[in-house]
Amino acid sequence: MATQSHSASQAKRSAAKNAASETPRTKVLAGEALLRDMAKHRKQVSATKESARQFLIDLGVLTKSGERRTLIRD
Repeated sequence: MATQSHSASQAKRSAAKNAASETPRTKVLAGEALLRDMAKHRKQVSATKESARQFLIDLGVLTKSGERRTLIRD
């Protein structure tokens, strides 16, 4: 197996670092902060019939036409 040159490995690390910096970070919550965040999300999702329907479509429980999906097959 051939070894990479110094500049090739440096370029690879630089590309990985740039890709990581472009990725949005996810905030990790615990305890009361997590419960508050979950309550806030629940209120946003259930605020209107349309937002609740869109949440279920994004989740994969409903089709775009509003029909219930069969998630478990016999």
